[in-house]
Amino acid sequence: MLNVRLKGTIEIDEAVITGRRKYHCGRAMTRLHWIFGLYSREDKCGYAFIVPDRTITTLFPILQRFFLN
Repeated sequence: MLNVRLKGTIEIDEAVITGRRKYHCGRAMTRLHWIFGLYSREDKCGYAFIVPDRTITTLFPILQRFFLN
């Protein structure tokens, strides 16, 4: 996978996509989708990952790839 080292100020955030329907049209999503993202202000480069949950066992390997290589 990616083996990139980010520099400078790094923004880290997670978000959940629930699949809320607008005007009650379309199918409802039955599962939550977690997105984990990293953005380097110095490099102006960002990465986003779809993760099953936001536990330390899931997120730590992603952080290791970008900070501890």
